[in-house]
Amino acid sequence: MGGRVSGVFTRNLGRRPGEDNANVYIRGTASYNSGANSPLVLVDGVEREYAQIDPEDIENFSVLKDASATAVYGVRGANGVILITTKRGLTSKPEVSFRASFTASTPTRLLDKLGSYDYARLRNEALMNVGLDPEYSAYDLGNVPHESQSLHASRTTTTSTTCSKTQPSSRQYSLVVRGGSSFMRYYVSAGYANDDGIYKNFNNGKYDTNVYFRRYALRANLDFNVTKTTTVGVDLAGRLEERHNNGAGDELFQHLVRTPPDYFNYVNPDGSIGGHLNLTNPYMALSRCGYFHSKTNKFESVIRLNQQLEFITKGLSARGMFSYISSMRSRRDLYERPATYYYTKEGTYELVREEEPITIRTGSGNGPFRRDFVVEAA
Repeated sequence: MGGRVSGVFTRNLGRRPGEDNANVYIRGTASYNSGANSPLVLVDGVEREYAQIDPEDIENFSVLKDASATAVYGVRGANGVILITTKRGLTSKPEVSFRASFTASTPTRLLDKLGSYDYARLRNEALMNVGLDPEYSAYDLGNVPHESQSLHASRTTTTSTTCSKTQPSSRQYSLVVRGGSSFMRYYVSAGYANDDGIYKNFNNGKYDTNVYFRRYALRANLDFNVTKTTTVGVDLAGRLEERHNNGAGDELFQHLVRTPPDYFNYVNPDGSIGGHLNLTNPYMALSRCGYFHSKTNKFESVIRLNQQLEFITKGLSARGMFSYISSMRSRRDLYERPATYYYTKEGTYELVREEEPITIRTGSGNGPFRRDFVVEAA
């Protein structure tokens, strides 16, 4: 919607798979609390989460901005209203459609860091500019380009060694069956989405080290003409969402950018994992730091009844709606840290951190179970 609908602004604060929902603003921002500026979003007349609805299921959406249009929603419509309508069945023969889409992602920008030689040379220059002795000798600088281990770390540390410049990241599949008769109309869909991160995969033989998001979705919108004046609608939708994050957490990319190239080797000459002080080895973080894995199950159901009362007066009708929405979340995290060693200029190894064996943690996460009921009559 951002840039396509007049007066609608969107802001995306991140791009981690499964956590890339954009904030939508219709009338700008009047508060530092982003939640207080969010518009009211109704999906088929019911307020609910909309970010993970399969786009293939959306028939249309409209944005209400004017005060006269949002007056019916009261104070809840003060920041505007977004109305989303999902597809429904048609009085026709069954129509079956299948759609697949593939997307390749590339980082907006990967910083090219200086190599060990340039870093050491400029480090010496900076120290001498303030009257201090240089840290690296001419012998050190002379051996750096030849991959000598006389410096703290001789290999060039760049984000390109841990991030993919371009890779297939998103795959979506959708299967739809639509049709109906004079008595019942139906729209049934099944969808699958898989979104991977930009980090390179380092196979450790135990678990997936990359970031990913997976969504499995089912939807059934049914409409029944019970009598000539009575219609009943039943909407059922369910989603399973899986979010998998690297065990190094949200600061992983900061480790890639901020770690000086001469602090330690990613992998020492003897095959051990390099480390130094309190800095995190990016290679270790991507290959041997475990993961955070969560699953969210969502079930949404709506029952509608519409009764025409033309026998009383023309245009009179009564309608009722009952909605039940449930959400359940669970977590399974794996924690481990390998032993790290600092390879000194003298060619010796110093233990930086002892090994921490694999630990499995399970739980329900924040807000493990929630139920929402909505009843409406008019």
